[in-house]
Amino acid sequence: MVEKSGLRINHIDVSRQAEAFAGRIGSSEVKTYFLQGSWGSGKSEYLRAVKDSAALREFTFIELALWRPKDKASLARRIFSRTVPKTSIGFTILGWLFFLLSLLGSGALASRGIVQWGDTNDWVMPVTFLAVILTTLYGFLQSKWLDIDRLLFWISAKVLTCRRRYKVLVVDDFDRLDAETQQGMYMFFNMIHGRTRIVFVGDLRKMQNTKDNYLGKIIDQKVALPFQLESSNVSQQISETIKTRLHIPFNPSIIETLFAEDGLTARDANQYLSYVESEFIDQDKKNRVQPDQELFIIYLYLFHPAEYEKLTAGWMPPEKDKRNSAQKKDEQDDNAENSLIAAYMDGVLQKNQNNPPDFSTNTSMYFVNEFATNHSLVELNKIINSEVESRKLFLVNDSTAFADYEEVLDYIEKMTDTEYRNVQKKLEHEAVTTMHSEVRHTPNRLVKLVFTRRLKLVEQLLLRSMDTSSEEFDRKLIDNFEGIFNAAQENLSDEIGITERMYYYRSCLNLYGTIMPTGDFLGRAIPAINEDNVSVYFSAKAKEIENDHDFGQHDYDAEVLIAQLGYRYWLDGPVNPTKNPLFKSKVDLIEKLKNSEYRTFWNVYDIEPSAREPERLQGGAALLFDYNDQSYDKHVLAKLKNQQ
Repeated sequence: MVEKSGLRINHIDVSRQAEAFAGRIGSSEVKTYFLQGSWGSGKSEYLRAVKDSAALREFTFIELALWRPKDKASLARRIFSRTVPKTSIGFTILGWLFFLLSLLGSGALASRGIVQWGDTNDWVMPVTFLAVILTTLYGFLQSKWLDIDRLLFWISAKVLTCRRRYKVLVVDDFDRLDAETQQGMYMFFNMIHGRTRIVFVGDLRKMQNTKDNYLGKIIDQKVALPFQLESSNVSQQISETIKTRLHIPFNPSIIETLFAEDGLTARDANQYLSYVESEFIDQDKKNRVQPDQELFIIYLYLFHPAEYEKLTAGWMPPEKDKRNSAQKKDEQDDNAENSLIAAYMDGVLQKNQNNPPDFSTNTSMYFVNEFATNHSLVELNKIINSEVESRKLFLVNDSTAFADYEEVLDYIEKMTDTEYRNVQKKLEHEAVTTMHSEVRHTPNRLVKLVFTRRLKLVEQLLLRSMDTSSEEFDRKLIDNFEGIFNAAQENLSDEIGITERMYYYRSCLNLYGTIMPTGDFLGRAIPAINEDNVSVYFSAKAKEIENDHDFGQHDYDAEVLIAQLGYRYWLDGPVNPTKNPLFKSKVDLIEKLKNSEYRTFWNVYDIEPSAREPERLQGGAALLFDYNDQSYDKHVLAKLKNQQ
């Protein structure tokens, strides 16, 4: 597990650009610059690098941060306090001292009229005199006869333009100032323009008072931040940080494109990374969510809250393969009119069959500040590779399946072929061992999935070198598939017989195929291993077995007859209504089957006593022929009822 240590982008080295900018500031030409950049783009850090450069070591930097709302002093006083801070502090202390003396003198005069003191002429009169002088002086300073702010502006300008030590005036976040403050600043800047170096810092796009272009008359040169601090480069830093620190596979182009499109900054990048770390580490979502979808949803949460609210309200993109041409055109038009975000919402959040479960499968898990409730990929692999845990899952009854079973089943189903091959041998051994654990074990979906995936891989292997229409292909296909039984048999105390294998083919694979519409008709998609080639493959052995003197007394003997007669004939009605098993041709062998095999045989064809009409045989229409002086359906009905 990755330890939480504050995920941030690496320090971006801009020392070369800072040295170059410092050289321009420190040159003999006295200019006014505007350092352009949006909030959080790294202007302050860049300016610190400029200040620390060798070219400006002999310069004094005076920084004005006039946008701070808590400072209620006048503009002139704030500039004065930053220009000559020691003098400003001294004046402030002296002012408070005069104020206290004034209070003391006024108090002494007032109390003397009430309480007779001793001889106080030595100090009362001087204090009283001083109080009167100070009060008069304060009133004069507040009067219209003396503009104290103009005086402070003049002193500040003199200090800034003094040539005994070169100075650089830095006006931070100038774009945050209200229009009135900016107007007052222009008067002061006119006093020092061309006489001292000035660097404005801010975003020209958010400036107040742009109508009359006051600032344009003062600025000599606009300076852009280094390219390394641009959104496109910062976005690459995000991708690199996630890859190296979290070690999760993802498509970096999604976040990089959005970050550059939205013009986000290094500050935004670090905020985004803090949420990424919180979700993947604190909320334990690593290997439990699809990284591309989770990273995109975090991005929406921070920078596009309206779109994030759409997701929490239940919005889902329509599945691409289910949209008609008109819907696709509408989608293209909407994306063109809206934004890149709309296109990514439609694409990134599409339903898919990958691991871990996607956004549409487990929506709430992807939301910010929600814990992941599913197993991680590491945990799922541990379950699969644990003999005890995996055995439990292979024995699960589908009708009583629990969450862990469904999760593992979904995980295996979504594995790529390469991923599946890593666990194929283990899963196939468990599947066959489970089927062999009892006679005619009913396979669950997990067992069937393992058989189906083996068929897919074997078929892919043969398709590279053989013609699928040849009989040789069918034989080699089943020969290769038989490996699943041969490998498992090595660890079993008894062998998996031919008839037992025939049952596995019938119960664990879809031999019949899938009925599907083809135009106005119904057709059937026939699988590579099907009832026909299985019957052909085992035909010789089946004939041999049915000729044994004790045929019918062994488990699985019914499979010999089922393989020869066919499997699911009742499904053929809409496809081939003339196809019916020729039960009459095998009636003597059917009657040799022991009771358990006899019931199994007829259950395969859905032939059994009717639940509503006990004296009627369900599916008995195929048995309307004579047997021992009665209709065979009557004989079968009586025999099945006697076995109940």
